[in-house]
Amino acid sequence: MKVKVSLAMLCVVSLLVAASVSARPAPRLTDAPANFQADPRSGYIVFSWEPLRGAEKYSVDVEGTIIWTNGAVRRKAKFEWDFGTMDGIGVTGTTDGRVFLAIPERTFARIVLAIIETEGFDRRSVVAFLLDAEARVKGLNPPPGPQNNKFSNTDDFQVLWIAP
Repeated sequence: MKVKVSLAMLCVVSLLVAASVSARPAPRLTDAPANFQADPRSGYIVFSWEPLRGAEKYSVDVEGTIIWTNGAVRRKAKFEWDFGTMDGIGVTGTTDGRVFLAIPERTFARIVLAIIETEGFDRRSVVAFLLDAEARVKGLNPPPGPQNNKFSNTDDFQVLWIAP
């Protein structure tokens, strides 16, 4: 009888230890992704970087300035957005040993036009805009939520949109 109780106790303790180990948050990533680049290519802005060990996904943060006109008035506003590799926006993958996230310029156009609308402009009146921005990336690992992981270097890019 003592052996059965001890064996049962051992099983319970093992399960508790296993549960506590799996419930611990993932360790913070100590490095930043290396060699980040933002390149306009064939209607996309392609962000790419070297894979970061331990990262299960990435967040590309973009900041910049939007300058737009309706043909008579010229205005300016700030642009801040982040794109995750698991968000379903754009195309993600790896090629030549690099991770990439390719966002269509038309997606940037929709986001920028929505921001312009929050500035009090009718988006249908906008005849052109220039997004002058810089981007950077950081690696993420579970659990979800804010992670203060290190960002990569930044790279500049522009999106010029002219109303069809």
